[in-house]
Amino acid sequence: MTPPDVINRWYYSRDVYQILGITNRQLQYWDESGLFAPTDKSARRRKYSFSDLIQLSVIQRLLERGVSLQKIRKGITNLKRILPQLTLPLAELEIDTDGENLFVHHKDSWFEAITGQSMISFRVEELCHQVIDLLAEREKREGQPSTSHRASSDSSQTVPL
Repeated sequence: MTPPDVINRWYYSRDVYQILGITNRQLQYWDESGLFAPTDKSARRRKYSFSDLIQLSVIQRLLERGVSLQKIRKGITNLKRILPQLTLPLAELEIDTDGENLFVHHKDSWFEAITGQSMISFRVEELCHQVIDLLAEREKREGQPSTSHRASSDSSQTVPL
């Protein structure tokens, strides 16, 4: 199958089971409980789109990592409330978990999906490189090595930037 064929076709419950291992009963329960509904549903069949498969895969991954269905449901509900511009939050966001909480990355910030609590996230390695660059710029401006490169007997000395 070519990618457009995969993306543009319908998948049925048996396909979802064969692809993701999610049973028909699980799909039915998730639909009835409001966790996840298929894109198209008739009285006889549930039809899942490619993006449905992606979202179901996210739910499955969260369950495997220990997040309860209740927390996943609350997280999805809250994400739809606080990010109404997203039509498919589970397919459009970067999501992580510690097995208890759902963490979401959106527009260069992280927050907890259920509480909305923002998190501070940065890489110390990047800060280290920034400080090195600032010191190099200072040395270049002043034409001398920074005090951080010189031996000093006063260990409490600070280096102004």
